[in-house]
Amino acid sequence: MTTAVTPLLTALVVAKRAGRRAWALAEAGGWHAEMLCPAGMDHPGALLGAMEVLLRRPALVDRDRVTLLCSDQLLALTLTELAARMPYLTVCSPQDVIGGSLLHSRAREAATRLVREATERRPALTAASDGSHGQHTRDGGWGWLAEDGTYGFGPASCTEPLEAELIGIQELLRAAPRTHDLTVLCDSRAAIHLVGSLAPERPGGPWRFPSSRSARVHGTLIAIRQELTVRPPVALRWVRGHDGHPLNEGADRLALHARRTVSGRVPPATARATAEAIAAEAVARWQESAA
Repeated sequence: MTTAVTPLLTALVVAKRAGRRAWALAEAGGWHAEMLCPAGMDHPGALLGAMEVLLRRPALVDRDRVTLLCSDQLLALTLTELAARMPYLTVCSPQDVIGGSLLHSRAREAATRLVREATERRPALTAASDGSHGQHTRDGGWGWLAEDGTYGFGPASCTEPLEAELIGIQELLRAAPRTHDLTVLCDSRAAIHLVGSLAPERPGGPWRFPSSRSARVHGTLIAIRQELTVRPPVALRWVRGHDGHPLNEGADRLALHARRTVSGRVPPATARATAEAIAAEAVARWQESAA
C-alpha cells in the first residue's frame, strides 16, 4: 500500500523598492529563507536565486510534490512555465489554499523588510580598518573601529601584510549595518586599489578581479565582493598611517592586539577588556577632534 505524501507548501515573494530586489520563501512547517539580491539584479534573476535555494532543501527528498504560492502575475507566469518542465511543481494563488494567505503574508513581510532596510538611508558611518602581520610568521590580526564606538578584532592567518589589510576590510564590511552609507578609512593604498578595482565599470555590469594576486588574496577579494554586492556603495578613503588619526590609530592598535593575543595566548576575557579600552579611548579622541 502506497502512502500519499503531502505536498510541500511554500510561499514565494520577490519585492522591489528603489531599484533593489529581495526574495523570501516561507514554508508551512516554519522553515523560511530570504535574501537581498545584488544591485542591478532583475526579477528573473531573483526568482532563480530563490528557486535554487528551495530545490536544494533536504525536505524535498521526502516529498514528491511542491506547491508554490505566488500572487505576482508576472512571477506566477514564469513559475508556471518552469513547472511545465518540473512535473512535481504546482503553482497556485495563496487564496486557493487553506492558510495560503497567511503563509504568503509572512514571505511578503520578510522580502519587503529587506528591500526597505537596503534602500532607507541612515546617517553615514565612518570606520577604519587595519591589519597586522608578523615577520617570518603566518600569525596576523585584523581590527576595525567605527565612529559610533562599535569595533571588531580577531586573528588572521596570512602570508603578507596586504592580506591582513584586506581581511580587516572584509570583517568591517561583514559587521557594519547594511542600512548605512559607509566610508572605510584604510592606510594601505594597495588594499584600497584592489578593493576599488573590484567594482563593475557600469551599474549592473560584471564585477572584475585584479590579476596577478596570490590565491589567498584572491579568496579574500571574493568575500569582499560578496559583501559589496549586498549593501549601498562603499567609499574607500586613504589615511596616512601612524599620523594621529584617532580611528585609524584605534584600528591599528586593535589589529596589533589581535596578533599579539594569538601569539601570547592571552585569556579571552583579558583580550576583550583590552580591546574595549582601546576602542573607548580612540573614539573619545575622535569625538574631541570633531567637536
